[in-house]
Amino acid sequence: MTYLKNYFSILLLSATMLLLVASCSDKEVLDVIYAPSATPEEVLSNLETYLNAQDMDGVISLFDEESVFVTEPEGEPLVGHEEISEGFQGFFDLGGQSDIQARNVIRSDDLALVIVDWTFGGVDSEGNAYEFGSTATDVLQQNEDGNWLYKIDNAFGVTRSDDPTNTENFDSGILETLDNLEIYLNTQNMEGVMSLFHEDGVFVTEPGGEPLVGHEEVSGGFQGFFDLGGQSNIQARFVIQIGDLALVIVDWTFGGIDADGNAYEFGATATDVLERDENGNWLYRVDNAFGIGE
Repeated sequence: MTYLKNYFSILLLSATMLLLVASCSDKEVLDVIYAPSATPEEVLSNLETYLNAQDMDGVISLFDEESVFVTEPEGEPLVGHEEISEGFQGFFDLGGQSDIQARNVIRSDDLALVIVDWTFGGVDSEGNAYEFGSTATDVLQQNEDGNWLYKIDNAFGVTRSDDPTNTENFDSGILETLDNLEIYLNTQNMEGVMSLFHEDGVFVTEPGGEPLVGHEEVSGGFQGFFDLGGQSNIQARFVIQIGDLALVIVDWTFGGIDADGNAYEFGATATDVLERDENGNWLYRVDNAFGIGE
C-alpha cells in the first residue's frame, strides 16, 4: 500500500507540473529554461553554444523582442523574433558549426557596442568543406533584470553601403547629429560637441584605445583634435535604427596643415551608437572612431 501511495503521489506531482508549464506563456517557459546572460561576452558564448546545438529557442532567448538581425552585407534587416528565427534557420540548414569571438566590447552603462569576429563552416551535401565569416558590429542592451540581449546583430559589420540620404528607414535626426558634430568640430565649439553626447557617452580615439567616459573625459579627447587645428569631414555610410537606438557606420577624415607647414590627413570608418532622448534628440552613446580597427 505504501508503494501505491508513493506511486500515485508521483503521478499527481507530475500532472501538476505539466499544468503549470501549460499555463505559462512561451516567454515564461524560455525564462525558466535559459539562464540570463550577465555580460555581453556571455551573450556571445551562449549564442555560439545554441547555434552549434541548433537550439532555436536558445538563440531567440538572446534577442530582445524588438531587435534586428542583418544576415548579409546588402540584405534587408530582419526585425522581431519571427523574422530573426527565419534568418538563423538558414545557418541551421547548412549544418555547420560557428566560432564567435569578441574582439572589443565598449560599454556605456546599459549599452554595449561589440565588435565580433565570427566564422561558420562545415561540409556540404556533396562532401566539400566550406567556411565563411566576417567581423560583426553588434549592439546589446541590459534590461531591468540585468539580462544582456541583442538589439542589433549586424553580422557583416561595415561591409555595406546604403544611400545615407534616404531616410525612409531611419529618423533624419540621426544625420542631423552627425552634421552638427562636423560643424562644431570645425568651429572648435566644445560646448556644442558635448551637447551631442549622452552624459554616459563613450569616445574611443584610437584603435584598441581605452574608452573615454563622460563629458569631462570625452571633451579631453576632442581637445586633441582642436589642438591640431584641422577640419573634419563626416559622412554616414549606413544607419540601422531600432526604436530609440541606432547603429551608425561613419566615414570620416580630419586634415589640415601642421606647425611645420606640412599637409596632413587621417581618418577611418567609425562604428557609433546613438540613442534618442526624451526630447527627440539623437545623442552619442558610443563614438568608436576607428571602428573595427585593431
